[in-house]
This record gives sequence, structure tokens and C-alpha cells, in this order.
Amino acid sequence: MLTIPGVQITVVKELVPRGIGAAGVLGIVGPCETANDRDRLREVGSLQEFSDLYGPGSTASMPEVPLAFANGLRALVVASVPSTAGARAAAPVPVTMVASGGDTQSGTVQVRARAAGVWGNALRVVFITKGSGAGRSVDVLVYANSAEARSGRVAEAFRNLSGQAEDPRFFMRTVNEDSSLISMDATVPSFAAGGWVMPSNTNAQAAATALAGGAEPTLGAFREALARLESAPQVDMVIASNRISDTTTATELHSAVIAHCEAMSRQARNRIGLGEIPPHGTSRPDMTAATRMAAALTSDRFVLAAPSGHVGAVAGLLSALPYFHSPTFKTLRGIAEPNFAFSDGDLRALLTAGLLPVGSVPRKGVAVVKGIATSQFQINVQRTADRAVRKVQNIAIDYIGLLNTQAQRSALRQRLVEAFTAMEREGALVPSADGLSPAFEVDVTATNADAAAGIVRIGIAIRPVRAIDFIYATINVRAF
Repeated sequence: MLTIPGVQITVVKELVPRGIGAAGVLGIVGPCETANDRDRLREVGSLQEFSDLYGPGSTASMPEVPLAFANGLRALVVASVPSTAGARAAAPVPVTMVASGGDTQSGTVQVRARAAGVWGNALRVVFITKGSGAGRSVDVLVYANSAEARSGRVAEAFRNLSGQAEDPRFFMRTVNEDSSLISMDATVPSFAAGGWVMPSNTNAQAAATALAGGAEPTLGAFREALARLESAPQVDMVIASNRISDTTTATELHSAVIAHCEAMSRQARNRIGLGEIPPHGTSRPDMTAATRMAAALTSDRFVLAAPSGHVGAVAGLLSALPYFHSPTFKTLRGIAEPNFAFSDGDLRALLTAGLLPVGSVPRKGVAVVKGIATSQFQINVQRTADRAVRKVQNIAIDYIGLLNTQAQRSALRQRLVEAFTAMEREGALVPSADGLSPAFEVDVTATNADAAAGIVRIGIAIRPVRAIDFIYATINVRAF
């Protein structure tokens, strides 16, 4: 209160809601070459950054990631399983070791998949010593699977390497530095220190050696990684990267993803889980097991894709699309052809069961046939509702601690109306088809009892835009 004539000015700051960030941030859990189970989670914006942080082998142990980025993934948050979870596939490589003094000895060195998981069991390797004497060199060939080994289609080739342990192009060192699929012992056997290590095989036509012993992490390890993902509020899609072949175990894992998404959604950190049926290669999947799996995983918050191997592309597509757009009939990149071509009867069975089929669509290439969750709810409608929840949370949190007056309630309502008006303008919310009901309604109230208890109640109704899934046309053929 002034006592001397003058002017007193009070500045009142207007509440400006913080941005909630872009939709389409994928959280993924699974085995990495370089585990981050003890590190703070961070966002990754590109496949190169993912490879640099978590090791090149992670692009093979988490094949969803390259596909997701190929289809426009905005950002990725990785929560790896513990470094001790699962097992890396491995195989012994027979070698001849020559000590610095000239003595020789036979032995083996280990070659391993760069990350844990059964994916490494498909790898095939050939180590070849060429030439003789001082002109000897080593070739290392890596094949993605047995079929490619038989056809001679190499995934990686390292040629004309050295067997001399001190040479910068020593084959074990080169493999560790340059291969994205395999690694070898970090140290040279003590017998050959300062000498030579040469693969015993000298036959360029020798059969490739299969790696074995790779194992998926346990369900407990996946659950532990999902728990860590709770600390990343920006995530709105979740994948548990796995190659589990047993339908029951895979269903349990996907159920854990659903539980995680539902728990986070109760905290206004809404998420949708994505998964796929167990691996089946290019063979026909077990349709009965697939439909039973979908029935056990029925949820508005889970998408089950078929055939296997394409869920990463679906996640990338959802991230690239505006949140209110449907993935139905949208093209998927990075897939030459589906792992299995479903018949129309198969597609009907999958859609009736609530699976999201991926197939060849006329004029679209490989595409999502219909974008639905396992509850058969359109994915884009759920994502729009989730976006609305995050907007309300983002606005309402700024009013906690302010006075429960009509002025503050009116201000809160106005902020909400502004947010939903923006959603209507961008096309996410629409009036009813007959034009009689608005795209949204907002009410902010407090009874006397509410005011005494410090409660404000927000009532909201929204009408998300739906995608056109079916068109029925009638053609009248007239005589004249």
C-alpha cells in the first residue's frame, strides 16, 4: 500500500503450458552388444548414433531398430537387458600358432556373435589361410545363415589379412574392429605372443562353421528393462525385441509389455506396445497359435503384427505419421517382400482375431493391411486419445498449488479449449458426421465440498477422427 502519491505496478505472469514433445518416440528393451543397464536412459536420433552407443552388433540383435529408422522413426530410447542376460552364440576356430622362437602348436580361438540371443545361432563363418611362407594371408567370411552360406552370399568378408600378431591387419584384431556380426578373443594366445596365429583350414571350399549356444534373455531380464523404461516419460511406443519361438513364452513377454503400457498410462504417460508372432522364417506361420496369441493379448494398447520380422517397420511408420493418421494401406520401407504371403482367407482370420497383417497391397507395395490393436480398435484413434491425455496432464499440472477460484478454473478451461481447438484445426478431432455434435466439449467445475478438499474436476469429451477402412459402392446400370 502506497503512503506517498505514486504508482505501484504488480506483474502477474501468464501461465504458458510447456510443449509435450513430438509423438512417436519408441522405447525398446532387449539384448545389446554394449549394455546400458546401469546407465541413465537417453534419446537416440539416428541408426548411426544407436550403433555408436550400443555397438554394431545391436543392429543384429535388435533388428527392429534399423527397420524403424528406415521407416521414419523420430527418436529411440533403449533400455537393454543386463549384460549377463542371455548367451552369445560361439564356435571354436582351429588355428596353428607359431611362437616368436619358431615353435608351433595347435589350438583354437573363439569366434562369437557380438550380442546375446538366438539370432547368432544362424551365423556361419569360414576362416581360410591362403598361400605359404611369408606370403600367407587370412580370409574371413561371415554368412547370415546356412542358406546364404550354401549360395555363397556373404554378409561380411575380410580378405588378405595377416596372421602376424603384431600386424595392424592381424585377422583377430580386424574382425573385432570392423565386423558388425562377430567378435573374437581380445588377446592373442600367450604361446603366440609376438608370433603368428593362422587358421588351420586351407581349403577355400570348406563348409562354413555354425555358431551355437546363443540364448534369449529371461523374462525376468526383460521385465527389469521394462521397469527402467518407466523413467523415460517421452516414450509412447514400446517393443520388447526378442526371437522367442515358444508361443507361450512370447505371450508372457508381450503380456508384460501390456502391463507396462497400462501402468504408465495410468500416470498420463500413455503408451502402446507392439509385438509380433514368433519367428517362422519364410514358412507358413501357425495360424491357430497366432490367433490364440492375439486372443490372450487383447488390449487397446497392444499391436500384434504378422508375419514375423516386420514390427520394427510398423513402429517406424507410426512414428513418422501424424499421430491421428491411420497406418492402414501405408507403405513400409526396407522390406522387399513379406516373409509370408497370406491368402485372403488368412487375412480374414488374422483381422477377425485382432492381428495387424503386413502384406503386398496393390499400388502400395509392402504395406499395413489394416492398422488395428488386438482389441480391433483403430490404432490412430487410441493414439489421438493418448495425445489428448498428455495435453491435459501438461496443462493441468501448472495449476496445482494455485487458488481454487472461479477465475483460475475459467483460466484452466480456456487453456484446455485452446489445446483441443488446436487438435481440431490439425484434423485430429472432428464434429459428428451429421454436424450436430462438436469435436470436443470441456467443463471445469468444483462443488463446495470439492473446493474445501482442494479438488477441481475436469470433464472432457472428444471425437477423434476415424480412418476409412471400408467403402461400399452401388452402381445402377440403366437401360437407356
